[in-house]
Amino acid sequence: MVMDLGSALARTTGAEADSLRARDALVREDAPDSVHQMRVSARRLRSVLQVYAPLLAEAPRREVADTLRELGRHLSVTRDAEVLRELLEQRLDALPAPAAELVSTPVVARLRRTAGRRHAKARTELLRHLATPDHAEDLDRVARYAQHPPLARGLTSADHADAAATLTPFALERMRDVRDDVADLLGRRGAEGRVLRLHELRKEAKRVRYAVAAVEDATGLPLGHSVGAALRDVERLQTALGKHRDSVLLTDRLLRSAEQARAKGEDTLGYGVLIARELELQRRLLRRIRRRHRDL
Repeated sequence: MVMDLGSALARTTGAEADSLRARDALVREDAPDSVHQMRVSARRLRSVLQVYAPLLAEAPRREVADTLRELGRHLSVTRDAEVLRELLEQRLDALPAPAAELVSTPVVARLRRTAGRRHAKARTELLRHLATPDHAEDLDRVARYAQHPPLARGLTSADHADAAATLTPFALERMRDVRDDVADLLGRRGAEGRVLRLHELRKEAKRVRYAVAAVEDATGLPLGHSVGAALRDVERLQTALGKHRDSVLLTDRLLRSAEQARAKGEDTLGYGVLIARELELQRRLLRRIRRRHRDL
């Protein structure tokens, strides 16, 4: 199957823009998992614009990418609150008997109350933003661009003629960069800023995966066995990095709750138990990340 580059990119961006608008309506209706799905739609479209940036005219591409980044920021606050609330419940449910006895009822009540309030506040602010004229204009801007994204000047006739052959090298190069950067980071002992850098690499891995999946889903174009194999490897690495990131965020939230409890003279032993379990999980995940990278 052969498709020209302009058609392939237009189909891809158009499908993602349609999905974004549909998810927007579902968020307003408070449909299950709608915030997550809308954020995925925004990320998939932005990922296409980022991974295949050299093939697209820069000024309009940047404008739409910036619009999607701002929308993603609003969605991320609510989604992160959802994830932390769900993660907290999972951790509490999974506590073994000896540890569960040390996490008192007041500790559990405070954690659940705080998580619920943060999520409710984030959702209220998100809905307020979605109701603004600026947001409606943003969706229209994205839709107009997605109908026919302008291509970069200087592309050859071969670039235009075969979308799969043109798109594949960009995805492969980005995936190789991710793997090389992970290897460099894990090869350093006590690397400063390791957690933050791992998170950035995780986002880059997801960006490549989203961009390739968006093209394949919209066009049916096979981007090649090499891309598929590399994507599977990167996805396994990305999963481990994501779990590590979630644990780091939960640990930060537990520390803040412990500080609030200490300031009120409350017992903080239970927070210490939960934090210690997260730190141990993070150590195990880092070992898994190293193994995953060796397998790449």
